[in-house]
Amino acid sequence: MVGIWFVALGGALGAVARYLVYFGVNRYLDHSFAYATLIVNVLGAFAALFILTICAEKVLVVPVLRLFAIVGFLGAFTTFSTYTYETIAMLENTLYLKAVVNIFANNLLSFAAGVLGIYAAKVLL
Repeated sequence: MVGIWFVALGGALGAVARYLVYFGVNRYLDHSFAYATLIVNVLGAFAALFILTICAEKVLVVPVLRLFAIVGFLGAFTTFSTYTYETIAMLENTLYLKAVVNIFANNLLSFAAGVLGIYAAKVLL
């Protein structure tokens, strides 16, 4: 039952962090592309794989902290639904090239960030 509170706290903080990234990115970058969503998804992929690799390498991690970080914080910080919505909106507005770039950028950069997260965790350990 205590795990629920850690997920809830992590989720609240992750949602606030995502809002702050959206606010900051949209303040400085062009709104015609989904930069903020791309940034949170790539950062989230790196962080998730970094943390999961550390946990997999038998480093002592309290289980509720994993719930807090992965399920709560990163679950709320990253956003597949917003990525999908923004891509469909680009397609509906005939911004086909931007939609394709968004699909490939989110998938390839998140994958690369995940690989880097694993590598960074192994170097750290």
